[in-house]
Parts: sequence; structure tokens; C-alpha cells
Amino acid sequence: MISLDIFAACLAACIVAVIVPGPNVTVIFANSLRHGARDGLLIGGGLGLALARR
Repeated sequence: MISLDIFAACLAACIVAVIVPGPNVTVIFANSLRHGARDGLLIGGGLGLALARR
């Protein structure tokens, strides 16, 4: 059986990994704040196309 300390550490690491945005989300968010929602949507679409092309 897994100890409570190890379970708590794993749970904390999983929560941090889910909460922290990736680089794509950071770029979209930063450019949306700087240039507006339209540019954020365009960047999001471009990143989506780039990821779909992989």
C-alpha cells in the first residue's frame, strides 16, 4: 500500500502540472492582453493548425 506522504506529494505534483499553462497558452494569453481578442484568436487558430499538421 502507498503511504500517505507519497500520495500527498504525487497529488500535489499532479495539481501543479494541471494548473500551470503550457507555452502555447501563455503566448495566446500574453498576445491577447497586448493586442486584443482578435489577435489572440488568430494566434490560437495558427497554433491549432500547426499542431494538427504534426
